[in-house]
Amino acid sequence: MQSPEKRKNPSDVEDDENEPEMETENPETCEQNVPNAGVKKRKRDLAWSFMEGLAGPEPFEALKRFIDAAEAFKAKEHGAVDIVKDFFQNGGTGRELLPLLDLPKFKTNEVTIVFNCLEILFQRMASDLTEYRDVGANIASSILKSNMDTIYRTMLPSSTATQIKSALRLLTTMVTLGHLTARAVITRVDFAHENLVEASQRKSLHDLPDVRSTFVMFITSFLLEEDSMLLRTISENPAILWPVFFHLQTLRDKVVMNPMLSKTLKFHIFKSSHLVQLMRLFHWIGPQKPKRIGKVDTAEEPPLDEALEEDKVMIAELLQSLLLSLTTSHKYGIAFPDYNLGVGSNTKNNLILEMLQNLFDFWAGFSPRIVEIQSQLVVKTIEKCPDLLDCYFRSIALEIDHIRMSVPWQKLSSVVKQIIEVQNLTMVFNPKEKHTVAQQALRAATLVGPLSLPRNFFTKGLLIEHSGIRMIVGEILQVIFTKINEFQNILMKNPKANMYSETEKKEIFLAFKKKISWQVPKTSKLIIICREMPTFKNQVWYGKCWLVLLDLLVNYAKFGWIPEEEQFNFPAAEMVEAVMECDNDFSINEELLQNLKLAIFTLISSLSHLPKMREDQINLLVFQLSSCLKKDIKPELRLCVGSLLLKLANELELPHLHLSSTELYIWTSTLERHSEATEFFAKAFSSFLTSSDPYDQEYEYRFSALKTEKQEQPCSQLILTAWNCMKQSGYHEPISAYIAAVMCDLILSQKGDPKAFANVLSKAAPRSLSSRSALASFLKSWTKKKAEPADISTVGLDPTSVILYNCCFPNELDWTKLKTEWESEIAAKRNRLDIVEVAFYQCLTCLSLSATRKSAQLNILSLLRILVDGEVDGSGYPFRVKLLEDPRTLQWFDLMNTRDSYIVEFNSLVQDSLKLVQDHRLDQLYQRKLNDSIASVIQGEGSLEEIDEDRLLLSLSELKINEIEPQIQSLVHRLTSSADDVCLRYLNVFLQLAGRLRLEGVMQRISWSVFSQALKLFVSFEATPILKKGIYDVVSVCPEFLDAIDDFTAVLNACLKSKWDYTSFCHLLVTSSSQLCTAFGQWCLGHKKRLKDINWRLQIVPAYLANAAADDKVLDTIHRYISPALKQLLVNRSDFLKVCEETPKLTEFLGVLIPKRWTVEDCHELATQLLSCSKKGFSCSQFVEAGRHGTHYDLHAKLCLHATVRQFKSENPEPREVEQLTQEFDWLAKQTQADLPTLAKSIVEDDVWSKFLKYTLRIGLRALTVSESPLPPLALGLMTNVWHLLLAGQGVEVATASLKVHEMIISHSEFMTVIMDERETYTEQKKAVLQLLAVLIQVNPKICQGSQVPLLLSSYHATRSTSDQLILGLLRTYEKNGVVLSTFKPYLWGPAAAAHYSIQRGVATRIAKLPEAAEVLTLLNSKKLLQTAYNFPIELRLNGMEITRESEDYDPRFTLLSLVHILSSQYDIQCGRFSQSGAISLLFATLSSPCSDMRSLGWLGLRRLYDQLQSSTAWPERCLWIHLINCVRYGSADYFRERFNGARQVPPKLPNIIALFLAKAAAIIRDPSHPMYRSINNFLLVKSAMDVTQVPEFFVMLHNTELPEQRAIQRNFLFNLLRDGIKSRQDYLVCARRRVFRILLSLQPSKLLTDASEKRLILEIVQSSLQNSIIAYDLIQHRGLIMWLDSLLLADTVVDEPALMVSVVATMWDTLYSHMQKKRTLKDDKEANAKLEDEVAMMEAEDEGDGKRNSTSGKPTGGNKTQPAKANSRKPIWDQLPMQHHVIPPWIMCELMQLLVSLWHVIYKAEPNFDTFNKYVRVLCAAGSHVHESRKLIHAAQEKDTKAVRFVTPPGTLTVKLMRQIVEVSSRFVSKLPDLKDHLAVVESSKTQSSVDAVELNRNWERRHSYMRDLMNHEELNTSTRCDVHMLLSLAECGI
Repeated sequence: MQSPEKRKNPSDVEDDENEPEMETENPETCEQNVPNAGVKKRKRDLAWSFMEGLAGPEPFEALKRFIDAAEAFKAKEHGAVDIVKDFFQNGGTGRELLPLLDLPKFKTNEVTIVFNCLEILFQRMASDLTEYRDVGANIASSILKSNMDTIYRTMLPSSTATQIKSALRLLTTMVTLGHLTARAVITRVDFAHENLVEASQRKSLHDLPDVRSTFVMFITSFLLEEDSMLLRTISENPAILWPVFFHLQTLRDKVVMNPMLSKTLKFHIFKSSHLVQLMRLFHWIGPQKPKRIGKVDTAEEPPLDEALEEDKVMIAELLQSLLLSLTTSHKYGIAFPDYNLGVGSNTKNNLILEMLQNLFDFWAGFSPRIVEIQSQLVVKTIEKCPDLLDCYFRSIALEIDHIRMSVPWQKLSSVVKQIIEVQNLTMVFNPKEKHTVAQQALRAATLVGPLSLPRNFFTKGLLIEHSGIRMIVGEILQVIFTKINEFQNILMKNPKANMYSETEKKEIFLAFKKKISWQVPKTSKLIIICREMPTFKNQVWYGKCWLVLLDLLVNYAKFGWIPEEEQFNFPAAEMVEAVMECDNDFSINEELLQNLKLAIFTLISSLSHLPKMREDQINLLVFQLSSCLKKDIKPELRLCVGSLLLKLANELELPHLHLSSTELYIWTSTLERHSEATEFFAKAFSSFLTSSDPYDQEYEYRFSALKTEKQEQPCSQLILTAWNCMKQSGYHEPISAYIAAVMCDLILSQKGDPKAFANVLSKAAPRSLSSRSALASFLKSWTKKKAEPADISTVGLDPTSVILYNCCFPNELDWTKLKTEWESEIAAKRNRLDIVEVAFYQCLTCLSLSATRKSAQLNILSLLRILVDGEVDGSGYPFRVKLLEDPRTLQWFDLMNTRDSYIVEFNSLVQDSLKLVQDHRLDQLYQRKLNDSIASVIQGEGSLEEIDEDRLLLSLSELKINEIEPQIQSLVHRLTSSADDVCLRYLNVFLQLAGRLRLEGVMQRISWSVFSQALKLFVSFEATPILKKGIYDVVSVCPEFLDAIDDFTAVLNACLKSKWDYTSFCHLLVTSSSQLCTAFGQWCLGHKKRLKDINWRLQIVPAYLANAAADDKVLDTIHRYISPALKQLLVNRSDFLKVCEETPKLTEFLGVLIPKRWTVEDCHELATQLLSCSKKGFSCSQFVEAGRHGTHYDLHAKLCLHATVRQFKSENPEPREVEQLTQEFDWLAKQTQADLPTLAKSIVEDDVWSKFLKYTLRIGLRALTVSESPLPPLALGLMTNVWHLLLAGQGVEVATASLKVHEMIISHSEFMTVIMDERETYTEQKKAVLQLLAVLIQVNPKICQGSQVPLLLSSYHATRSTSDQLILGLLRTYEKNGVVLSTFKPYLWGPAAAAHYSIQRGVATRIAKLPEAAEVLTLLNSKKLLQTAYNFPIELRLNGMEITRESEDYDPRFTLLSLVHILSSQYDIQCGRFSQSGAISLLFATLSSPCSDMRSLGWLGLRRLYDQLQSSTAWPERCLWIHLINCVRYGSADYFRERFNGARQVPPKLPNIIALFLAKAAAIIRDPSHPMYRSINNFLLVKSAMDVTQVPEFFVMLHNTELPEQRAIQRNFLFNLLRDGIKSRQDYLVCARRRVFRILLSLQPSKLLTDASEKRLILEIVQSSLQNSIIAYDLIQHRGLIMWLDSLLLADTVVDEPALMVSVVATMWDTLYSHMQKKRTLKDDKEANAKLEDEVAMMEAEDEGDGKRNSTSGKPTGGNKTQPAKANSRKPIWDQLPMQHHVIPPWIMCELMQLLVSLWHVIYKAEPNFDTFNKYVRVLCAAGSHVHESRKLIHAAQEKDTKAVRFVTPPGTLTVKLMRQIVEVSSRFVSKLPDLKDHLAVVESSKTQSSVDAVELNRNWERRHSYMRDLMNHEELNTSTRCDVHMLLSLAECGI
């Protein structure tokens, strides 16, 4: 130990420089009046005395004084100094304390003092003295390496709590020094050590925090570091993981909500066993007495806290918060969005389901608050994971079905109700898949809940004689009905349901209701329950139970679940009487009473038929209803009473009664102002219902004259009944006032003539009424010739009626004040629909009366708009519907009248209402009215008004073709006589309508006779542009009209002569008919003057020249006239862009003209001129075609360079232009005839080269996602192509430039953001950067520097993503170019590497010590490692640099190297941890790789692992692993010794099945709890050497005699092994040894397999095997696979698996077709063809006899070859076809087509989803096309060779019936355009085979569909499916 004088400050700063800082270190000390010099001296004395004490005889006393001084400073005591800082500034490091831990005599008390002192030092290093943190990290590393035994001994059970806590606190402070130190701690500490385990369980109630709490704090400190490697290590070590769960808040914030952790890792952390332990915290009962372990303090236990219950609740709330973050967050938690909704056999959220099921019986808890917390956990979890609802309900079925009036059962019922309430029914609609009607109904019913509850739960609960139970069960049923209504609204209105048609929606809802109806009680039982309700009158829940039952019956009636017979016999009177008796029950409050009345009246109104009632019951019901009107009741109840009274009046078989809702509302609403007349109204209404016959004659006498054909009756007989009742009861003022007010309102609400009605009333009314002055003056105001308003203040009218009455006599009215009053009245009565409806009809009456006063009409219309605009969305807009249904509205509606301001405003109101209501019937009604208006104007030869064409088109969209054709004819006739632009616009609209109607089907096609008239008119008007859109729309969707060649030739000529742009129309005509194409050429040759300038006609030339009928003279003529002008135009950018705007397809014309007619000199001249004026700029389109046609590659490259600079220099570069430039540089790099070195030199020496680099990198390295901007990846891709070009011609200048570019990239400010890309935000940009770096290194290998390796490792994730493969390629390139990578071994990657090397701005700021093997294992995810082993990519080569298919699995080319390296002898690995990581499975998986280097590495890894296991004598499980490795070694040696006659194959290659079995076995034997552990372990232990030539344990697992569950597990293991392991011919031969396929094919359809999953697995095995062409041909030829599949379909054994069968057939077809394509490409390659045939012959021989293979060669012996038949030596004709015409054997195709037809019958019955249908149609289309192709090839060959075996064409399999069904099903997945049905109609009508090729037929129909799609203006996603169906129909036309 050095003396104080010799020690130096670590920061190399002198003491006197630090003195001023030291003076101000302690603020409180500075405030005292202490001399500064004294403070300095005291500090120095303390530090030196401490250091001298450490070197003296009593170092521990010095440590105690140091600890006391540090604690005093921490407590801010007076005069305390910072001894810790003073110690460091005087040269101390803390390493001086370490020798005290190595003293020969161990004393725990002394070690504890050292630990405490080190803890203080580490705490300050981690907090404020961070400059000494590296020193602390080194000290901690030394302690971990040398003194771990001391720490363990300190934690002996015999140690005191203080001693143990000191050791734990020391470790905790080490963790806080940084993530590197934390990794060292978690790696070095053995958490399974017995002392540490004992300490973790040591508790105390008085010494707080106790040892257990200190241990938990130690573990939690790892979480606070937020290091992914630490968290992954914690998740994989249960000894570390479990204590973390005691810090619930930290666990939630640092683990669950940590975005750095993957969901897979969180699954590992929160696995089932851990969640079970967490659940126990809900039952925490407080601190408990600790177990006595070792020395336990003997102090008395303190009394329990009185607030223990609050602590329990707090813990429950924290636990609920943690669990909710896990179960409700799809982003951070362990929940997955599962659209299966629990309907399928599996759910993605099994772990969450287990957690919820572990909460069983929580509803029986004693703490209501904790029960509520648990309830909310269950409810919110199932809300976010609705797929768990079904399983959870089934798990609690027994408890919920045990119905009793207990608190637990009530709580459980409440939970069930809440779960159903919170379900989001929009989840029923999966945006990625359209389910069938039956599937969708089942999904919705499952989500609503009753299907999962016990079958008779509701019936059983409602029949129990307890009103409380009935109420609870009924409330659950109420919630279900609420969700049913919600689902109906979603189905009809939600955009997610738009994938279904209206018919399908209705079918879904009907099926859904049907499924629900099976689970709910029958109506008869509910009625019985309601009849029994009066017997429960005195129970507490009587009123609420009544309300629930009535509401249930209302829903039953709404859904049509009450049969008609029960409706007729419904006890309505009894139930109404029972409810009305509740008026006398004072325990029922007024609100509940009104709700009861509302429910019973709503129920009766909801019945489709009124129940049978006697006259006295009807009278009683009317009086009861009327009695509700005199009270201040809810508006809903008042409306319900009115609707029920109306129903009574209209459904009592009294056809002569005509009581309207408006009239009834007048009678009932007037009672509010005249409540004394309530009994009178009841009496009058009863008489009206039961004794109306005497009034019929009088009514006809007085009122029949007022009724006309267009008008309804002015009122009903109720007015006469009221008059008569008033006479009988005598004169009563209240009754007279009431009737008078009703009469006044009736006049105001008349749809007919109010004046005539008022005159009748004045004559017919009794004298006692007519003599009333107010009424008399009111009537006179209507009947006088000079109408004047009467004083109606005493009539008793509603304020709205008063306002409207004044509007009828508008004498100096203040309309502003009137509107204000109206708005306030309507707003106040908005919930009173009865009053508002009366006001609505009164408004219409006032409108009709003020027809002569336009100003009054406009004001009244504004009142009406206020009334209807106030309707809220979702109300159904009842008044807008009433407005549209009123005949007066239809009469006044006239869109053709644009001069009348009132009509214009009224039309606007009607159109707005039509948009909101969206009623198809009303739309048609008003469109027909508009059509009639237009027709009347046209035929009347009146002037047509100017129109908005788009609006008129929308207004007439519901018309049919029979309504449009007369209008077109009339307009054509009118235009023939006189031209009128307005008439032309109308004609254009109707023609567009005709085109759109064609999209509804062939029945809505316009007739040719009508359209030809419009076509002739179009020609006669010289192709007027007004009709352009209409004519084009019709022609595009009716291509059959083009057969009229003469007519359309005239049209084409007219269009070409026009000065208007007709490019689209002419293009359609030229491409649709060869005759019209010829006509276009003739016109061009005859009108050369039209082609002397650049115009729109040039855009048609490319399409014309693509036709076989084109004449080259046309292009010669155009070249002669146009090329000179084009050369001038291409030089001027502004003129060129202007012309391109006018003619957008000019570039296509250039692409035809320049290559065919321009010379090389012309192209060179253009490039030279463009370069000479480069400052003006130019676009890519100006020089691309000329550049590719010429040989001036240097000029072309410079032009591209200048264009790029101009693009990137501008503010808004065009992505399309950048893509074109990228393609040009790529094209230049491939021009081998160019002088590439010279070209490269000219590019680098160009003036804009530096600008190009600057601007391109500026754009390319912007950290932007593709959604934000597509430019960065494009810019980097462009630069990559430029460097590819420079690479081809590199020189010294290019190499120098590459260094500069590399430096610019590395030093860019956003380079690190892009290349690290931790959140995978810039994936495409990262790929582009890496590709650019790879090219730069190829150009100049000197770029490779070792300092860049840490950056590459930090951005690497060891997966097979494209970016990771590029990085791996870069690392190998670095190694090839001299960079030593071994110094970085073992490799770390990802964030761990970034942290280890402290990556900043692309370089490592420090190189830390080499990582340890444990750190590498920590980085590996065991599940991903096993997934990589199970799906090992056998196509990979260890040293291969190619980019393979992307995958999230690990890349074995890197991972395997890392694993083999850490297994070397220089590392001491923990074999147990290595085995648990799953790495051994990967080593076994590599043994089947075709790459010898990969296999060598795998065998080397196993050898090194074997050595490690041999040295790990302390690990008891090593023997099993050693035995496993020996079995593989000996078995491989024996097999290859046999196979190769003693010659050794290095390295041995195992079959994939064997390697996969070993990988799975290695994963299983590491976990004794695995269900397959015993079977695999027994198999391995009895083997001294594994037989690698046959499927392991095939017969044992297949015919297992154990329990069914174990047998199912073993079979699943075996079948999964076969499915995933058969990849090559070698695997197939292994299966042949045990005749696997013979057994499986015979087993699948038999009854020996009863499990559907096992049958499915056999089909999956077949599908997997079919991916190999050799295996596929053998199964088809020698195993009859196709016929076997067909037999499965006939036997209905796969009815439930049509999707899998389609996948099997699709795989078979894809394999056969790809094999055929491969043979076609092997032209004249006899060896390859012979090899394929020999392999097939060998497979035939392998399965014979004992199944033994020929061990001398890989080919079958001569004795095993099949001898050709001598009877007929002729070969089939298809075997003699040329190689390039090779076809699949026709007999296979015939069997396959028959199989596909049989498969369709199964699919059709099963209602397939889109994926299944799309795959099936694709395969059928491809197979049918190949049959069509092979038929033509074979027939052509038969004509030449008559000696070969003849081929007889099989009958057609694509029958009309089959095609009809396919088109029917396709309508569910594609748009409703009629092209498929039209094509089907052609197939059905054709009697002979079409002579046109199927491809050409299909092309024509696809073109027709594209035109229809464009007209529909809708993007279709499933175009490939539609094209396949069209191809099938075309093939059917050709007789396939």
